[in-house]
Amino acid sequence: MEPAKNPHPTARIMPDPGPLPVLPAVFDSAGGLVLEAMARQIDFCELCGVEWVCVPAFGSEFYKLDPKERSALIAEVLRLAKGRVKVAVQCNHVHAPTAAALARQAEADGASMISTAIPRGMPASEESLARYAVTVANGTSLPVILQDWNPSGPSLTSGALSKIATQCPNLAFIKLEEPSVAERARVLRETAGVRILTGW
Repeated sequence: MEPAKNPHPTARIMPDPGPLPVLPAVFDSAGGLVLEAMARQIDFCELCGVEWVCVPAFGSEFYKLDPKERSALIAEVLRLAKGRVKVAVQCNHVHAPTAAALARQAEADGASMISTAIPRGMPASEESLARYAVTVANGTSLPVILQDWNPSGPSLTSGALSKIATQCPNLAFIKLEEPSVAERARVLRETAGVRILTGW
């Protein structure tokens, strides 16, 4: 019997990452970043058998970090994680070319995967949000997680996400922050060859 053909030959195939904890940034009483606190987090993740970590995402309060702090946090986590856990670096920005540039920098610095979030600070059409995702994903050769967390409304439709996947062969996972994603996970796996992560 011939093996089944992959209906999505352009989709990057990689192992399921398993639990993917977002490492929280730690701040002192004056609001300064405490880089020394990251060592214990990496130690704990390794002890628990976690294979991947993500930083600096919403759980890292990335929106409180200035560019210098963000770079320092990523560099420290990559240094600590080398040979122990893989790192998905979150590259968020309201400007797609800037987020793509952050992704390229993270790749050059040693990230193993890129995560990026659809910008939801201002209303935007589904078409423009899809263009954002394609620009960022195509800015790197690493596997990409596309996160869509929309606290004020629905996430991108399955149709839009499928179209993004056809233009981004390195789109490995879509992260949705909503309940009852099982049916969407099935549809997206069948139509786009990508898998769903959920943070709900």
